[in-house]
Amino acid sequence: MGVLGILAASWNNFFDNTSASGASNAARSKHPLRKTAWLFIFVLGLTLTIWGVYQVVVEYLSYPVSTTIALRHYSKIQFPAVTICNQNRVDCERLQRVIEECQLTPGQCQVNVTKVGILEKINASSCPLPPQEALQLALASGLGALGGAVGDVLGGVGDTTGIIIGGDTSDGGGGGGLLGGILGGLGRKKRSLLDNETLKDDRPADVALENEFLELFMRLDNHERASIGHAFDEFVLTCTFREGNCKNSSFFWPSQSPNYGNCYTFNSGINGKDPQGGRRVSSMSGPSFGLTLVLNLNQTNYMQRGQTTQAGARMVIHSSHVRPMTDEFGNDLIPNTLNSVAVQEIVIGREPAPYTSDCITEWSKTNYSDFIPSSGYNYTLSLCQRFCLMTTFQDTCGCFHPHFLEGDMNRGDFLPCSLTHGSNQSECITRVIEEVDVGVRNCSCKVECLESDYKLSLSQSQWPSTQFSDEAREQYGFAETKPNETSLEQNLVKIRVFFNSLNIQHVTESPKYSWSDGTMISALGGALSLYLGISVVMAIEFLEFLIDVILNVYSFGIRGKKVKDQTTSAKGSVAWGLNGLK
Repeated sequence: MGVLGILAASWNNFFDNTSASGASNAARSKHPLRKTAWLFIFVLGLTLTIWGVYQVVVEYLSYPVSTTIALRHYSKIQFPAVTICNQNRVDCERLQRVIEECQLTPGQCQVNVTKVGILEKINASSCPLPPQEALQLALASGLGALGGAVGDVLGGVGDTTGIIIGGDTSDGGGGGGLLGGILGGLGRKKRSLLDNETLKDDRPADVALENEFLELFMRLDNHERASIGHAFDEFVLTCTFREGNCKNSSFFWPSQSPNYGNCYTFNSGINGKDPQGGRRVSSMSGPSFGLTLVLNLNQTNYMQRGQTTQAGARMVIHSSHVRPMTDEFGNDLIPNTLNSVAVQEIVIGREPAPYTSDCITEWSKTNYSDFIPSSGYNYTLSLCQRFCLMTTFQDTCGCFHPHFLEGDMNRGDFLPCSLTHGSNQSECITRVIEEVDVGVRNCSCKVECLESDYKLSLSQSQWPSTQFSDEAREQYGFAETKPNETSLEQNLVKIRVFFNSLNIQHVTESPKYSWSDGTMISALGGALSLYLGISVVMAIEFLEFLIDVILNVYSFGIRGKKVKDQTTSAKGSVAWGLNGLK
């Protein structure tokens, strides 16, 4: 008997004794047509089974995930961080106070003396003073834009007495004498710039004005911008957490936003001055077990001339260990309202590589770990994308985009980009953004593996009410409002942040196939049993058949012995090949 005969004998023996569906039927069938039909069914089932197993293995090697959503109840929940900002970036009164301090006592100046001119430009364009104060400021400084305007006026006349006591206000100066000359000179300078065809911007006027302001504002560092923004003690009038007083600046971590100026975060986990930062919890739902704030917008000190067009506060509710993204995730709150914010936490868990989510947990796995302070924030996709764009602008355009600066340590030696239409830097920025849009440039940022998000239900009512207005004026310092100051209704905002329940929604990814939890075995079992009903015992039969073939071929080829046809008793034989070795 040759090799083919050995294979045929082994195959016939397997068919006569196997329990595999189709094969056993073919072995029992006496009619050739029926035997052929059963053999065809068996071969078709075997082909489909192999294809099914192949599909499972291919899908397993692609590392797919399945997502489960579960709502779980807890006895207590960690309270989120709450960040609040004013819609106005620069407090004009504080700005003018800093300028005056720098001019009168340079040694106590809160900003670099080389940047006083920037403050004066911001002040002149956004914070016009009453005539008497403007005159005093001009006489005291002799610097910056006002001093230059005075020089222009005085250089064009012989008798300065007439300038001091009178003058032509037809040029838009807004007053006579020296003051009229000063403001008139500023008006002429401004119009001469606007009339310059090379600087004309085809974008809306408010966009061009905002871009010009940002270029000046972002030349200041964090400390300098903070010194002219809304101060904590004036902005936050009252604070209670779980009905206990929390009006303490050490409980609020200060940060800077290009669009909102000074921001303050309650319960920040990176606030080293707050021993309970990131550890506060709520064990009950409802406003009594949450945070309540009363804010003073101080609209009297808002920037003018279109620099601040909206009034209100900006609020962001976020995880206590991430940086607040006020532009992307904030909510606007209008004055004269009580804002009740019911919160539900959503925890999203993702799988790292090689699974499809390909998430990361550490800044060290990015190119931006140097941008994070040692007490740093947890990794987030949105902040990583900001860093990516910022470094792209720096490397390509030689400047940083004013909207994307997240701290002085990210500034380097770069200056803010000029966003004036037609400038080289503006054109460069536009080109980079277009390349990002079409995919020419890509940020290698990945999603975070563990993300805490908060679903907010915001409701509003008038506050203070008409009947409470008189008491509110006394309580919050508006009893003696001056004629040129804004009223209580234009300035107060009340916020209540609380959990609506102690349930957390968990959205969790897990491997679709895993050997440890049996899902891979289950998938393979389904593929094997669907067409042929192959079980573990039947798989052993196939293994036995392969061993039999190998042993018989080995016996024939290596030892040169022929293997006789084997017959298996009703009880079966486990070693057909061994029985044939004689």
